[in-house]
Amino acid sequence: MRGRHAVGPEIAEQVAESPFEALRLRLILETITGDKRVQEACAEMGVCTQMFERLRDRSMRTAARSLRPKKAGRPSKGRSAVEAENAQLHERVAELEAQVQALRVRAELAEGLPRLAGKKP
Repeated sequence: MRGRHAVGPEIAEQVAESPFEALRLRLILETITGDKRVQEACAEMGVCTQMFERLRDRSMRTAARSLRPKKAGRPSKGRSAVEAENAQLHERVAELEAQVQALRVRAELAEGLPRLAGKKP
């Protein structure tokens, strides 16, 4: 038979970050492959059957979620430096336009007030 040999429950030691995780993962995989009975795994793990079933269910759900298709390509890093600068410039333009409008109103008031001040009611 060609190709790579199948990897079994011993893969747990390669992927787990601690011996504790490796033991639990290996026992879960051994029950799935039929190498070990659930009661035996529970005894080795020191948990009841219900807790073992919850652990196995959570492990399988997590594994399934990690296999969901994702968007292709590199994930974005948020806004780029150019986009951030562009946003700042837009904010500054809006501030300056508001100041210009306020100055126009002041100029119009200043032009009208001396004429009104010169008139006596």
